[in-house]
Amino acid sequence: MAKGQLFLFLSFVLLLTSCVREATVRTDEYLLVGQSVKGNEEIESGELLALVPQRPNRKIIFNSFLPYLGFYRIGERFYNKAQSQDELRRLLDSCQRQVLVESSPRALRRLQNRCEKRQRRLERRVEQGNWFMRVLGEPPSYISQKLAEQNAASMKEYLVTRGFRSARVQMAFDTALLFRRQIKVVYRVSEGPATTFERIVYESTEPRLDSLMEASRTESGLKPGGRFDRNVLDAERLRLESLFRDNGYYGFSRADIGIVGVDTFRAQPRRIDPIFSIEPPRRGQEHPFFRVDSVSMVVDGTQVGLPERTRTDADFSGIRYVFIGRRYSPRLLDSKLSIRPGDVYSQRRLAETQRRLGTLDQFRFPDMPFDTARRWLQIYTNPLEKYQFSGEVGMNVFQGLPGPFTNASLRIRNILGGLESLELAGRVGVEGQTGFIVNDRPYASFEAGLNASLIFPQILFPGQYNFRFNNYNPRTQLGLGFNFSDRPDYQRTNAKLAVSYSWQKSLNETFYLSIFDANVNNSRIKDPAFSDYLDSLNTAGNPLIRSFQRSFVSSVSGSYVYSDNILGQNRRGSYFRLFLELGGTTLNFTRNDELPILKRLFQDDQLQFFKFYRINPEFRYYLPVGFRSTLALRANAGVAISYGSNDALPYEKYFFAGGSNSIRAWRPRRLGPGSSNANPPQVDKIVEQPGNVLLELNAELRFPILKIGGQLNGAVFVDAGNTWTTRQSAGERLGRADFTFSRFPREIALGTGFGLRWDFTFFIIRADWGVKVYDPTFPAARRWVLNKISLTGEYRPKLNIGIGYPF
Repeated sequence: MAKGQLFLFLSFVLLLTSCVREATVRTDEYLLVGQSVKGNEEIESGELLALVPQRPNRKIIFNSFLPYLGFYRIGERFYNKAQSQDELRRLLDSCQRQVLVESSPRALRRLQNRCEKRQRRLERRVEQGNWFMRVLGEPPSYISQKLAEQNAASMKEYLVTRGFRSARVQMAFDTALLFRRQIKVVYRVSEGPATTFERIVYESTEPRLDSLMEASRTESGLKPGGRFDRNVLDAERLRLESLFRDNGYYGFSRADIGIVGVDTFRAQPRRIDPIFSIEPPRRGQEHPFFRVDSVSMVVDGTQVGLPERTRTDADFSGIRYVFIGRRYSPRLLDSKLSIRPGDVYSQRRLAETQRRLGTLDQFRFPDMPFDTARRWLQIYTNPLEKYQFSGEVGMNVFQGLPGPFTNASLRIRNILGGLESLELAGRVGVEGQTGFIVNDRPYASFEAGLNASLIFPQILFPGQYNFRFNNYNPRTQLGLGFNFSDRPDYQRTNAKLAVSYSWQKSLNETFYLSIFDANVNNSRIKDPAFSDYLDSLNTAGNPLIRSFQRSFVSSVSGSYVYSDNILGQNRRGSYFRLFLELGGTTLNFTRNDELPILKRLFQDDQLQFFKFYRINPEFRYYLPVGFRSTLALRANAGVAISYGSNDALPYEKYFFAGGSNSIRAWRPRRLGPGSSNANPPQVDKIVEQPGNVLLELNAELRFPILKIGGQLNGAVFVDAGNTWTTRQSAGERLGRADFTFSRFPREIALGTGFGLRWDFTFFIIRADWGVKVYDPTFPAARRWVLNKISLTGEYRPKLNIGIGYPF
């Protein structure tokens, strides 16, 4: 069977290849199948290849076959452009005749929509070909010696603008594939010595502008001794334009900044003095300088077709506020405005005001015209809908079991008149799960939750701290939630009350601080086998059973998040998150690490309390590989330690490994801890494995495949990691679960696999197949298990379906 499938696959590839070979290639051109840059040291190859308009046709299987071009050639054999053009003309004539005789406005709109849709489809077919050519294939990419020489000339010109005035670029053809009319182009670069900056000179006849430039030298990207770069000069002009606009010069244009370069040395290496000269608007005149004399803000809630709304005027801190239809707190709005009467006009402050108002989620994007005659700044905006409802219905799939879910949320804006928002959210769903003590069959698990959050656009804190964070988009959130889960082994309810802060230090940096987070958990064991399992762990020294008793969990936590990665853009990016949590800190001031008042409140003398600390850093790095592929790397680690009289953790505070966002060759939450279960009974292979220590390393190469509805992308990945406990427990089964520096490298599980991602821009559907490579649950001599891969059994590829990227 396998040999037959391999034969069919190779036959199909050869068919596509033959289509390429039979294609007609123009006499003076070759099919471009590869290009590279060699010899460059300072300028990256990607920058130079970006100047080349031709892109090589994609290849697979050791860069030997061109399947996408093959699909294009197959589609070309069944494509008649003239016929598609005639069909388009007939459609336009037919639609025009029907429009003239149609009298019903409603029917006319339907007719126009139908005609426009068919017209777009036919125009796409005329311009891009049939479905095979557009979706599965890619058109041939041709190159000639003349085009390659033009590309080399463009590279040389670019190198000159980057400071290499004596650069040389030569092109050469790799003739190994000439017999197939295919070619690879190599661009050989010799950059030569670089021209550098000697002195940076600013000149202006206006003292105010001259002093601004001199005072901001340290902010310039131009440095003496730095390499000449036209991009850096353009960036400096842009910086000076922003500098002047931020300091009273409304409407100043970079076109008024002249750049003159004076060579100071003729010998090598060459040096240049850039002179930035501010040209006056007219001879003998200076650029106009502005202060803001008055500021007003208008929030217009008038709706078309409705009666005129009530107008309310208010003055606060010298600013006039006008509310039409709805009233807001002038005091809070005033804290969001960065520019005030008497201030020097500043473009940056206006942009900051727009950003602050936008993050309130109360108004549409504000318009902020500046009247230069009256020196009057007006902020005009419209409120968003007071009530906003959203709903979602979806489906999760776990081991082939579909699980429907629905989410609903209601947002009420300005509920207390102080720019607050109340959010009510609910979720109900059925999810596929494997219980603790079950076989490989998935079971349906019912999940339901209701959460309420009151969000304030400031830091609620006694004293004057409320407004000290205004520059950082501050938020205070009061949250109340209830969650219920019904799984094969147990039922669990959770009630939560939390108070948290968040603020942004910059566009890339965000801080979160939860000063109060209290949870009451209650579990009911449903399966006697699960109860027996917890008892056996407790006998062996593992106190996991306490995590399933009624408990009160309180904690204080904080996190820092940095991210400069932009989803959908193939460029370098990074993400870092550090999470710290201290649990049960108030218990340090009590006897026996308990709160008797809560035991009396819940009428439960067995109520569990926990003291713990938890740290979880995570780092991701995204590296472009070529023009359309990305290498994504991730490191995730964690330590959770209990202390005090209760040596267990709340179940939600343990770490787990395995699943669609972790080690994908293992089932969710089933990897680890350590190398325990080396000779496990069947029941233990499917038991959730909580751990105190976590280490995960992931690498994933993402690449495009074809466009079909959305963009279908592929991925090849390698996952490594495991969980461990922090103490050695009694019993042979748990004897190798604890973390030790001497042993843990040999206990890191390894998996690999392939994935497909269907990218619709607004969401991504993901499917990953993972296979085990190194399994630490086996004795040391039998841990390499890739040779055991099969279509059935424990070592079959594990399918992970999810929404979005795994990291």
